[in-house]
Amino acid sequence: APEDEGQWLQGEYRKAFHLGGECRFKLNDKSYFKAKSVTPQQRYCIFSQWAKYWSLDKPLLIEKSPPTIAQLGYREALFPGVSSNLIVVRHPLYGCF
Repeated sequence: APEDEGQWLQGEYRKAFHLGGECRFKLNDKSYFKAKSVTPQQRYCIFSQWAKYWSLDKPLLIEKSPPTIAQLGYREALFPGVSSNLIVVRHPLYGCF
C-alpha cells in the first residue's frame, strides 16, 4: 500500500486523493463521516480489508492515514469500546510543497 496507509487498503470510503489531496481533503465536507452512519457491513468490510496487513496477535492495531483526523467519531463508532485516538501533530504544511 502506498505510504502504508489504511486508506489505500479499503473500499468503503474515498481516499484523501479524491477529496482534494493531502493538504485539501480537510476542506471537503465529504471527508467527514457521521458516527451514526456506521453499519455492521462497514465494520466487517473495513476490518477484514485491514486485518490482512495487521498482526492480530498484537495488543494495538494502528491505522495512520491522514484522513483519520476527520473521521475520529466515525472510527470510534466503527469499533466501539476498542478504539482510541492518538493524535500526532506536525507542521501543517508538511508534505504540501
